[in-house]
Amino acid sequence: MLEPFAKPFYITQPLLPDMDELNEMLKEIWASKQLSNNGNMVKQLEKDLSSYLGANYLSVFSNGTVALQLACKVLRLSGEVITTPFTFAATAHSLVWNDIKPVFCDIEEDSFNIDTDQIESLVTEKTTAIMPVHVFGYPCNVDKIQQIADKYGLKVLYDAAHAFGVKVNGKPISGFGDISMFSFHATKIFHTIEGEL
Repeated sequence: MLEPFAKPFYITQPLLPDMDELNEMLKEIWASKQLSNNGNMVKQLEKDLSSYLGANYLSVFSNGTVALQLACKVLRLSGEVITTPFTFAATAHSLVWNDIKPVFCDIEEDSFNIDTDQIESLVTEKTTAIMPVHVFGYPCNVDKIQQIADKYGLKVLYDAAHAFGVKVNGKPISGFGDISMFSFHATKIFHTIEGEL
């Protein structure tokens, strides 16, 4: 029989920095008098993240919903987008708020990711993209998704909120599809209290 932990272990409890170290950074921000609009710390964060993730282009946002909404605009998505129902509501909301119809594809029982064996049957003349979600950091079948996208001329927009730092065969997950969105929400493994890219 397993012994219980001496104290609770919270899987969504954020790791927080040393308060003195945080206060020093806040003093630096305060002294700059630039609290938003591409300040020095944001520029440095984007540079460091771009290098770490192997991304040629990277922007930080206030939250993942805004990042996904803008990604839909950048990719000029319209009509229908195939996605998964097993995700946070923002995935589908970002489509609906762009007047795009989400078409839900079932998930794989073992990974909870979009079932790549069912995607192709959902493609219609109105389909413009596939929006899979890398669930709990477990990557989707990126190769099969790309094959389907190439066959039908579709864009691929990954909701990679839980997949920061994940690699597939040594390649950063950000290198697959047309755009990937990562989350730094407090419930993620790597967080900045709030924010996405």
